[in-house]
Amino acid sequence: MHINTLTRLILFCSFYTIFISCMDTPVIINPSCLKPEKTISIFDPQKELEKRKLWEEVVPGAIMIMPDNKGIILTERGKVQQLLFEGKQPFLKFIIEHPCAVKNFPLIAMAQKKDKSLMVVSAGNYKDKKNNNHVAEYIVHHKEWSKIKKLDKPIQAIAIDDSGKKLAIATQNHVKIIDLKTNQEDEIYFQEFDENNNWIVDIAVDKKGDSIIGIGSQNGVQLMSLIKKNNKFDLIALKYIKNAEVIKKIYYSTFAELLYLTQDGKAKIINISDLFEPNEEYVVTTDFSQPSGYDKVIADSTEYITTAHWTEKNSKIEVYRKNFNCVEKFILEIPSLQDRYDYVGKHGQYTSGTGYILHVAIRGKLVLVLTTDGNIRLWSLPEEHYICKQSEKEELLKIVEEFKPIEKIKDTIERKDDSHSPERNYKISDFHQSTIDSDDKKKKGFSRIKVFSHVTSKENNSGKKSRESSPTGKRSRETSPSPRINSSKLGNFVDFKETYGEEI
Repeated sequence: MHINTLTRLILFCSFYTIFISCMDTPVIINPSCLKPEKTISIFDPQKELEKRKLWEEVVPGAIMIMPDNKGIILTERGKVQQLLFEGKQPFLKFIIEHPCAVKNFPLIAMAQKKDKSLMVVSAGNYKDKKNNNHVAEYIVHHKEWSKIKKLDKPIQAIAIDDSGKKLAIATQNHVKIIDLKTNQEDEIYFQEFDENNNWIVDIAVDKKGDSIIGIGSQNGVQLMSLIKKNNKFDLIALKYIKNAEVIKKIYYSTFAELLYLTQDGKAKIINISDLFEPNEEYVVTTDFSQPSGYDKVIADSTEYITTAHWTEKNSKIEVYRKNFNCVEKFILEIPSLQDRYDYVGKHGQYTSGTGYILHVAIRGKLVLVLTTDGNIRLWSLPEEHYICKQSEKEELLKIVEEFKPIEKIKDTIERKDDSHSPERNYKISDFHQSTIDSDDKKKKGFSRIKVFSHVTSKENNSGKKSRESSPTGKRSRETSPSPRINSSKLGNFVDFKETYGEEI
């Protein structure tokens, strides 16, 4: 090992020990309630009532904050709208209209290009009446131009890298990666865990779009990697492992950690290194945030590991943000939430109800909440409160960057001269011991950070593994039938035992 690398590794271990010792004491940060800084109206319930517009046509299907935090993207059936916060009277404008998928709320993903321009991808499913099958279309919108593509399968989820270069699409049982500049693409089967029906629930990509995570309805977690060889794409499956509970949504927040949300409002973390642990039936998870009394949760899709928890009728939202060696907690207070509103129901009847939360979105330090009064309220979270020095944090991140397990594996595979045959096998010797065993993992920054609130600290139960079966998750898209996969068709899947051996 080079002397400089060895020195930096020793320095890393010293920092790591200090940070772990700091985590033993609960940290109380920002326990008071924060009130919204700005309110923007996007619809008037009374005016919509006078137009006899159905309530389900008034409320957006989804809201996402733009990467520059200067506006939002929101969906209605078959359309995508944009609203910029700048100006005295912000207004909504249509940027995407689906020609075929007009009945459902589209899936959306977006990225900010190097020139700071916004790219939005919208995907929708529909029924092809001519062939009597379910298909999909996706539209890429950039600089007022839109490009539409058709797929012969329904789309379950989409994800895009930070720079808008690579688009990942999950169908019922495939993961497809597309280079939006060169139009190169490759796809791979999602591994079937048992004989029951299994379909993909969600996918996430890392910042560069080189690593993809897929989540299945049978609680399977599949880690995939995109490699380039001879200027061609090759999407390979590195590992498939079972999770102990149903995952609703997955986020590839950092190169070392995955954040996932459950159907009952919990947020948990999976360390990437734990996916490579041999002979484990279930992946190891760590509790991140699961406050009692809240059944809804959303997370930030950027490098921040931040979650927001709420119930529809509660006038407070709890936000948890992972700091470098602790978790900060914020409470957002929504004024006048209990005001009544009138609307037109699904069957055209006039009715009224008590106000509640419709949507919550997080990006960076910005939190957005839409309520039934048609108002969007905005909060800016305080700056991070680092206990360690900023210089120590930056140095540690540089050192951790050098020990990415996936990057080492990818580099080795890309250097190999063997063909792209699905039958190829990678041996542990090929990686020059690049996988991380339990001793090395303690040295390389994959720490388990406890969740701290302003009252108590939650115990870290990362060492407990549930062996109980989890209930099968519901189908994520109504138009997507549950497929059955022939395991013999699982090409390009790298078997874990053949790759890494029984023990490392």
